[in-house]
Amino acid sequence: MTITAGVREALLKEARGQAPLEACGLLGGLAGVAVTFYPCRNAAQSPVFFTIDPGEILSCLRTMERAGEELAGIFHSHPAAPARPSAADRLHAHYPHTPYLILSLAGGGTDLRGFDMSQDPPQEIPIADAP
Repeated sequence: MTITAGVREALLKEARGQAPLEACGLLGGLAGVAVTFYPCRNAAQSPVFFTIDPGEILSCLRTMERAGEELAGIFHSHPAAPARPSAADRLHAHYPHTPYLILSLAGGGTDLRGFDMSQDPPQEIPIADAP
């Protein structure tokens, strides 16, 4: 999957702004290129788990459709854990054929990784920067 520099910056800003809670949101784009970040509220209000209200997901999907975008990815942060899917992440991957992006802030880092959650175990997918 490919993301723009603006999306990468928005993910980092959201993750830092929501810490110590997990940040989350949806990515809109086309043909595997994420061009828009739609931040969402972590309904779980948890530092180790995230949920997005189904109504908020629907609202974001409608906004994407109006913008000519499709769901390109699902994002969340791990404020204190590595950028790897947790057991909860795997259990609640309701869109398994959509790339899941995890940004770890552990150790002050900014490790962003993508995963194909339809695989068991989830397989890492490369994240490239758009030109």
